[in-house]
Amino acid sequence: MARSEPRRERYRLQTLSGWSHGKDLRYPHKVRKRAVRMVMDHRDPDTSESPGIASIAPMVGVHPETLGAWLRRSQVDAGERPGLTSAERDQLGQLRRATAISKSATRFFGAELDGRHTQ
Repeated sequence: MARSEPRRERYRLQTLSGWSHGKDLRYPHKVRKRAVRMVMDHRDPDTSESPGIASIAPMVGVHPETLGAWLRRSQVDAGERPGLTSAERDQLGQLRRATAISKSATRFFGAELDGRHTQ
């Protein structure tokens, strides 16, 4: 089954229409925030989030595990649950990329100084 536009063209159209948020997200941030807020409003403080997630996920049009992941991420960002926040996770990714570039440059220039050329 062929799609109407190639992937690159769909991505360009998403970016032009405002659906792209820097990453290739399937659901806009507004939808995620609203779904998490609905679960938080629906849940009973004495019970788990599972019934709320199970009832709200079909309304939003997502799988319950996806909504649960959004809820957990929101709780970590709010400090209600242990873990790396989204900002810390992004910073860690940037540091890992910078470290990989630095290691690659070190290997390249180290090999050049030794007189070995790797291809």
